[in-house]
Parts: sequence; structure tokens; C-alpha cells
Amino acid sequence: LGNDAAGAVNALSNASCTLEGSAKQVAWAEDIRSKCIARALDRLRDLAARLPGETTAQQSAALAARCNALASVIASKTSAAWWIDNRDDIDKAVVREAVKSLA
Repeated sequence: LGNDAAGAVNALSNASCTLEGSAKQVAWAEDIRSKCIARALDRLRDLAARLPGETTAQQSAALAARCNALASVIASKTSAAWWIDNRDDIDKAVVREAVKSLA
């Protein structure tokens, strides 16, 4: 992976913010969020593994933009209730928000 994409994957790994809600809600939401991040990282590693040995700057930049958009969404969702409300389809909810930010 290019430096852009590697840095963005790192940003995604560390994407978090302090969640707002009751202690019980926050603990539940943090669990949902950490599993969502782990799945996103797994998908990105799979995608990176399928890229040719020499990725182009354009491919690296596109992957970086996706990672950064996902990290930005994850870091901006401070409401524990948002994570809990979207838990059944959290991956799609995060991607939907990220796509909006890229548009």
C-alpha cells in the first residue's frame, strides 16, 4: 500500500471519540463500534491483498479517501444511541454516512 493508504488505515484503526449516553449505553455502543472498525479493517486488508503488487498512486489515494471518510464518520458519531439504533446494520450505516461525505 502507498503511504496515503497506510496512513488512512492507521487513522481508521484509531478512529474513536468519547461517546455520550448512560454508562450502560456507552459500553454497549463502544462494543458495537469496535466490532465495526475491526470488520472494516478486515475488508480493507482483503482489498489491499487483492491489489496488484504495485498499486498506482490513484488506487492508493482512492483507498485512502475511503478509509479517511470511514474514520471521519466513526470519529464524529458521539451519540451512543446512534450506534445502538444502527447496530443491526451498522456497517451499512457507517458506509452510507461516509459516501455522503465523499459526494
